[in-house]
Amino acid sequence: MLSEWLVDVPEMFDTTYYVMPCPIGKRNLVTSMKGYSSASTKYGVPVMYEFPSALPHAFTLLDCIYSTVEHKYYVLDTLSWNGHAFLDCETEFRFFWLQSKFLEDSSLSIRSKMNPMPFELLPYFPSTTQGILSALQHFPVEKLDGLWFFHRETHYHLGRTPLVGWLKPYMVPKMLDMTIPDEYALRPDVPKKCDRNGNNSKEVLDGEEKGKGNKFAWVAGASRDTDKQQMEEGEVT
Repeated sequence: MLSEWLVDVPEMFDTTYYVMPCPIGKRNLVTSMKGYSSASTKYGVPVMYEFPSALPHAFTLLDCIYSTVEHKYYVLDTLSWNGHAFLDCETEFRFFWLQSKFLEDSSLSIRSKMNPMPFELLPYFPSTTQGILSALQHFPVEKLDGLWFFHRETHYHLGRTPLVGWLKPYMVPKMLDMTIPDEYALRPDVPKKCDRNGNNSKEVLDGEEKGKGNKFAWVAGASRDTDKQQMEEGEVT
């Protein structure tokens, strides 16, 4: 289930959607059967063949983010668990089911010889102001890629769907009209002010002092279209 840019906030957004943090990594589908798993990209291209895991022995298919730094899978959704298909189940049930299974079996999240790449279940929150802040701050800013917004009643859709929205962290204040911590609100393409030792200060550089010109005008001009360009050309997760 692939997301689309969240360009309009739906009605009753806070009660009909969940928000989930997405760490930086590669989107993978993990298939498991009889104690061995394999992984493919979100487009179905195999990337890893037969590795042991603690997932159920009957057919299991998970939607994950693979962290190449931590060598672990962050689980966001399930299509099948232990032989039971969930394609026709609503988001709320799928998320509840995964949460209950991970609580039942702690070995899924522990690295071991039989589970060399552990699975960590991503948290989800109601799309209220507090819920969105909790999702944002679940990962440090350098580890957070963006936020997903899942409609609570949608079935698992094979492909893109407007019922799963996507925002980069710095887009949240503008799109959702809320205040977030400064480190998450900073656009990554805008340089920071530096002192004479090259250390970044807290403020974002938006021009030189009056009368000295603006040697970064090309950056400021380009950054005005950043949101539009990312939504037109950028890849959503």
